[in-house]
Amino acid sequence: EPFSIEKIRLDDTPELEQMSKFCIGMFFNQGNASVNDASISSGWRNLKLIAMHKAQMMDFSMPTGGNRSIFVAKKQCSEKIVGCCEVTEEMLDMSLLDTDESATETSNTRKKNARMRPIIENLSVHPNYRRKGVGVQLVNACENAVQSWIPKHEEIYAQVEEGNAPAINLFRQCGYTSLFVDPTCRKVTLDGTLFAENTIVSKIMLRKFVFNEDMQYF
Repeated sequence: EPFSIEKIRLDDTPELEQMSKFCIGMFFNQGNASVNDASISSGWRNLKLIAMHKAQMMDFSMPTGGNRSIFVAKKQCSEKIVGCCEVTEEMLDMSLLDTDESATETSNTRKKNARMRPIIENLSVHPNYRRKGVGVQLVNACENAVQSWIPKHEEIYAQVEEGNAPAINLFRQCGYTSLFVDPTCRKVTLDGTLFAENTIVSKIMLRKFVFNEDMQYF
């Protein structure tokens, strides 16, 4: 079924609401779920999901200190969201990891050496629309957005959990190469009795060189 890619204005609250509900639903209710139904009740889980949605909406409303672009993929016939992603400037350090340091020491070192770089986040596609070009077009939209930003960037990044083979393959299909595995990353889960938990996970940092009229490929 045909779909289109749309950019959401950062002041369009109704569209951001829909995007947030879709994104959280994909990560925690389908495909990428990290919720163990045997350990928590569905009612308590739903409360957690609502709170996470509100937290994400608050994040959307806060100044980021840099550029940010949010995109959704919609079915053309119904305007229903079938995919989403965003690209934002964040403080990232691309230096090689010191394997002799602890995870905490490495994380602190990376914060000191970081600078603003564009990174693609929250890439989600409905299971019925995977392997149909939705993810690729969302990534392309992010890349096009970055090329229009000021200041200009030579590279764009993505960070994917080490075991997420479909996402890793998607970015590699789009021309991204793996740089290193970062064992200091954090992931929010809804498992257990606490409201939400941060667990340490390993993620692969990927990079692609981008091109615009003022730059050449490196």
